[in-house]
Amino acid sequence: MGVRVDESDTFMKANDSMTAIHSDLLSPVRSSVVDLNGRLYESRDETGDFVRKINGSSEGFFRDLFASGVHEKLFEMGFVETRISEEHGLQDGLTLLHKRLPFVTYACEWPGEGLRAAILSMAKIQRSLLDLGLCLKDGHLWNLVFEGAVPRFVDWGSIATKDLQVVQAFTNELVQRCLFPLWLKTEGLNWIAGHALRDVHHLPLDVPELAYFASGVKSKGRGWFGRKSKLRLDGTPSFEKWLGSFRLGSSSSPEQELDSIIRATESVSFLPRDTEWASYAGAESTQSIKDPTTWNQKTKSLVDELVVNVPNKVVDIGCNRGWYSQLMTHIGANYVLGLDIDEASLNTAFKGSQDDEKIHYSHFDLANPTPAHGLAASYPSPEKRWKADLVLALAVTHHLVFKRGMNFTLIAESLAAFVDQSGKLVVEFVPSDDVHVKNWMTPDHHWYTLDNFVDSMSRHFGSVRVVDAFPAPRVLCICDR
Repeated sequence: MGVRVDESDTFMKANDSMTAIHSDLLSPVRSSVVDLNGRLYESRDETGDFVRKINGSSEGFFRDLFASGVHEKLFEMGFVETRISEEHGLQDGLTLLHKRLPFVTYACEWPGEGLRAAILSMAKIQRSLLDLGLCLKDGHLWNLVFEGAVPRFVDWGSIATKDLQVVQAFTNELVQRCLFPLWLKTEGLNWIAGHALRDVHHLPLDVPELAYFASGVKSKGRGWFGRKSKLRLDGTPSFEKWLGSFRLGSSSSPEQELDSIIRATESVSFLPRDTEWASYAGAESTQSIKDPTTWNQKTKSLVDELVVNVPNKVVDIGCNRGWYSQLMTHIGANYVLGLDIDEASLNTAFKGSQDDEKIHYSHFDLANPTPAHGLAASYPSPEKRWKADLVLALAVTHHLVFKRGMNFTLIAESLAAFVDQSGKLVVEFVPSDDVHVKNWMTPDHHWYTLDNFVDSMSRHFGSVRVVDAFPAPRVLCICDR
């Protein structure tokens, strides 16, 4: 970096907040094993921070970042809040403390609007670093974590002195690992994009099946059951053509290439899809978050249960366009993770909260959750990442039963996995005489009763209470640990 300085006032200020971290309170993070600059640890003390150990060979470089004040500029770019710390019991080197962000989601779980925000953040960070004589080495999205809807870059070990070969490798990776899945989403190929974003071992266009889609696969005609299911290869290099329209690959400098990537990312629009839930008349159609006089009985019952002990972290399963997620922050929750299976609804929710640091929206299917993946499954499954004081599951149970084939035992076990040891689950039960459910009931669903549902929840919670919801005869089950 070429910014070697003595221990100036700036450096001393960086050291003023040093905190002792003991090795017996640290657990190594499995996904950081390939970082040549050091290792990431999870702190189990009261701070709850993440601890990054910088190897001795890289220590001087990172001390310079803080000594010169460059770290303040990195915060402005979108790097996670970080400070220097003293430590005891680990090998020689520098220790950095990173602010812990509430929920970790992965790129394969982000809706198109979330993916777009993450790519823009990465490209703009790299563009700004180049002006400082620095660069990022890694052009993939596992180095980003969302704080609400705001992307935060977390891998400080990815920073290096500007090197044109490193910058070119970053750009190539960014195009394949980020822009290609984004383009797939613009074509409505969300399932394919998710698989591309989950594979840590291969660049997507090195995988023949994904390269096939990049070459211009389009939907044509109607297959069985009247669904659009036949695919053809029309010979048009669609992804390459899309890249070419932004002059990617023809620029004379790394800065121009990044400017092209930024323009391409900002320009995308996602294929409008009239999904089952995209036009669903949710709570926002009849209720105002800020006007309690408009709240229906379900909302009133929910808020009555939470006003005394307002939750800090909330997971909202089946959030649709996020009305109840927004309600949670309105009553005082600090962090909310809204989850749904519908990409169109999530895009609407995410787009409406772009500057919100409290609410994050991601794709999640309780009946088919994201598996642990990565090197030796080092990126853990959702139930290990998303523990919360409060879990909401409103208007989803009957769909899990009648459309996804889950029974009460599976539903209770799956929902309980996200509730902290002293937390609460609020789950809606839609009885068999509900206007929708009565059309789905068969003799084989004789077990679908409120008593059986409460019994299943009681196996995981010390207390289960039933309160009125809306419309009648729906109810909320308040499940306390």
